[in-house]
Amino acid sequence: MKVPIPPDPLQTAFAERVARLAALAGRLDAAATHVDHLAASLSAPFFDEQGEMRAPPPVPAPEASH
Repeated sequence: MKVPIPPDPLQTAFAERVARLAALAGRLDAAATHVDHLAASLSAPFFDEQGEMRAPPPVPAPEASH
């Protein structure tokens, strides 16, 4: 049984697209990890090591204007 093989330029174009998609997937994974770290750093002041809510941080009083 013969299996048709696409021409070399078509194989090359396909391989380039696969490589670009793999690179994009890596960048998306890195961006998702970055967002997870940002979210954790923003929520860290509000949760202790066990994940329990802490008391909210004090809000500074507004400065009196002269």
